[in-house]
Amino acid sequence: MRVFIAFAVLSILMIMAFGCGPQEDTTTDGTPSTGPRVATTETAKYVYGPDTAKVQIEAYYPLNEKHTKMMEFLVAMVDKYPDKVQVTLWDFRTPEGGEACKEAFGKICGGIRINGKSDFTVDIEGESKEINTLGGEWVYWTKPEVEAAVAQVVAETYPADE
Repeated sequence: MRVFIAFAVLSILMIMAFGCGPQEDTTTDGTPSTGPRVATTETAKYVYGPDTAKVQIEAYYPLNEKHTKMMEFLVAMVDKYPDKVQVTLWDFRTPEGGEACKEAFGKICGGIRINGKSDFTVDIEGESKEINTLGGEWVYWTKPEVEAAVAQVVAETYPADE
């Protein structure tokens, strides 16, 4: 029980330190700004996969080096499920990406939506587990959990008899 409490406290502290806290609004020269932090590129979103795909994965993160592996992981879903999955990566540091993120989650915070949902019950190694894909990896979700959620949505969207 002590381990669980310690883990819960550590998780809360990590969320407070790295998670969905308010962004510091400064310009590139360090002076306060009046608007959201702007990305170094002005590209708000990148889309991978066909427009005809019925499974839509949307990710809202700062699209920077720190998030490269997570972005590559999500884009790999397009190859794993050809013609079935489209991935949209939003950079929430851009005005358009920030607005899209607020519309999706109600705030500026990293997260993933699969067909408009972020809450899933998935089967991991024979056990049912509830996951939430808001936030970052290892805080709320792991890659195997997101893979299971995508597989589940693909199976539901594209039944074998179709």
